[in-house]
Amino acid sequence: MASKHKSATEVTIASTQEETALHRFVRSYWKTGVLVAVAITAGILFRVWSSQKTQASDDASWDRLRQDVSFGSGFFGAINTPDGSTLSIAAEALKDEKAGPWAKVLEVSRHVEDGDFDGARSALGQLENQWSDHPLVTAAYRFEEGGEVQTIVTHLRERMSALEAWEGKNAHLFQNPPLPEGSPRVRVETSAGNIVLGLDQERAPRHAENFLKHCREGFYDGTLFHRVISGFMIQGGDPNTRDGEPDTWGLGGTDYKLDPEFSELSHFPMVLAAAKSPGDTQSNGSQFFITTGAAHHLDGQHTVYGKVLEGESIVRQIESGAVVGDRPQDPVEILSTTVLP
Repeated sequence: MASKHKSATEVTIASTQEETALHRFVRSYWKTGVLVAVAITAGILFRVWSSQKTQASDDASWDRLRQDVSFGSGFFGAINTPDGSTLSIAAEALKDEKAGPWAKVLEVSRHVEDGDFDGARSALGQLENQWSDHPLVTAAYRFEEGGEVQTIVTHLRERMSALEAWEGKNAHLFQNPPLPEGSPRVRVETSAGNIVLGLDQERAPRHAENFLKHCREGFYDGTLFHRVISGFMIQGGDPNTRDGEPDTWGLGGTDYKLDPEFSELSHFPMVLAAAKSPGDTQSNGSQFFITTGAAHHLDGQHTVYGKVLEGESIVRQIESGAVVGDRPQDPVEILSTTVLP
């Protein structure tokens, strides 16, 4: 991560907002039941998989899957996956190959990670229908002491339903409060499609008005989303990206900065927040970022002042583009911004 960028840095300073231990625990571990089940499944079936295949590098289907998925070192190394739609395309391309059902399992996991239970259930159904005789579908285990023996698909489906119901009863732990009635909206037309943002003028009035001013004046027209980190955020708003050298991207802005406006708004996925230089306490006058994953380490460090109302798929498309470091190889351009009535 280039320290010169005016960006949402991976800081580790604790939030200044009070937060209960339960709140922190739930934010960190609510999805564990599902994700651990997928990991346990992978471990249980590893011997089956390895007996069928001696070297993954010799199998073209695994090479195809590795184009989309990066694996950490060791059996329990981190698995970095793209968005669910990309994994769905990979699973379809590999439906007659060994790696196909595993791509579908990774798709299920990614949907759960994104909080998309409908997408996860749909992917589970596809796994069940397309690979009905695969061990991922047919093998049954006792997942809990004293529990009934279940197939992996059945167990995951039940766990997701339980988690979704619990999340619905505790929505405040997983999303910001609704925008105030009558909050302004902005349509951001990009070369990848349109995104509609809602601005919270009550909780962050200076940041919201500053963004609206730039949008009305066409300040962002022709600028690029110059910084992308998968699973974290996409960043734009730097005027240097119009005609400046790439080395200057992330260094531009206005001749003023904004004092922070911290509130109960947190960095859940798909929020609009102000970027700032590492070490700064004030926000950059124009640069912003949209989170693509939970980034609660930034709570109390960056000002959240809006959210994505429409166009999440466009944000995901921008997020999934090829990058060198954190710089997109083919940056998406902001064509225009319109304050909606």
